[in-house]
Amino acid sequence: AIVGALRIQLSSKADERLKTNSVVDSEAYDLYLKGRYHWARLSTGGFLQSIEAFQKAIAIEPDFAPPHAGLANAFSLAGYFGVMSPQDAFPRSISEADIALALDPDSSEALVARGMACLMFEWDWDCARDKLLLALELSPNFSMAHWAYAEYLMVAAPSAALSSALRALALDPLSLPIMNLVAFTYLDQAMFAKAIRMDEEMIAIDPTFAAAHWNLGVIHTLQGRYDQASDALTKAVEYSGGIPSALAMQAYARGKSGDEAGALEILAELKSRRESPNRGYIAPVLIAHVYEGLGKTEDAIDWLEKALVERDGWLILLNAYPRFESLRGDTRFQEILDRVGLPSTDRD
Repeated sequence: AIVGALRIQLSSKADERLKTNSVVDSEAYDLYLKGRYHWARLSTGGFLQSIEAFQKAIAIEPDFAPPHAGLANAFSLAGYFGVMSPQDAFPRSISEADIALALDPDSSEALVARGMACLMFEWDWDCARDKLLLALELSPNFSMAHWAYAEYLMVAAPSAALSSALRALALDPLSLPIMNLVAFTYLDQAMFAKAIRMDEEMIAIDPTFAAAHWNLGVIHTLQGRYDQASDALTKAVEYSGGIPSALAMQAYARGKSGDEAGALEILAELKSRRESPNRGYIAPVLIAHVYEGLGKTEDAIDWLEKALVERDGWLILLNAYPRFESLRGDTRFQEILDRVGLPSTDRD
């Protein structure tokens, strides 16, 4: 009746969805929202709590599509950030996304999860583009779809990524993951002053948001401000619960600053974790990055080749960050780019 009174012209599919009455258990919906909240923390504990919340929602309401889609996205980022191995996380992400799409073929959230698995695990750029564009077509004001499409563009067409990231931010200006994406995109395009301002805005909203401190640590390291980098990365490690990307960046910064002993100490911890599967997954790209910081290029490339075998999601960012500048002229590095499907040049 409201739609009719406003004289809005809807597609037949949209009209049908508006008229459909679906009753969802309130506790299941509550748990779904909690899962979304914890996922947005981008921390080890946050990913684990989000997975738990989504799984509880599914146990209560198995035919409710959003928790399946949320769980798919949680598994994707858990696999990317090293909370789970890619071989464990991404097949589960794909399975949950497929369940969500079977329950609701127009679920943009599920399409985002499926597209991100295409991008980060299958390295299928056409699949990623098609899934994410369909998510945007179905829900043009869904900020998460713009966020995911910007992630895709950072790999496929870096110069176009910023506009999509800013569109996501305009739709959800207080979302920390989206603000973080904008900051990282500024960092990738060497717009460091803007990146720092965005990181400072995130920290003003939540001083314990680890990703903002990680970004600052990267920028300070790139610009040779190692004391400031150390301060920022110490906070990133603490607030993230020791997430591997924060530890690896801390080791890289120490290596670049000349603190070889400090870098090797963290490297030993990362390798120890790799030998203990119950302590989470340590992405080989991160270890390669530490070796690059230490100036050990052959070791760095050896670990990048291990990353190929393990389908390490960090490989898709070899033309963004970490960029491995010192390795880019090496034939083995170029072969790695080819196998992932990335261009040998670092910009489109």
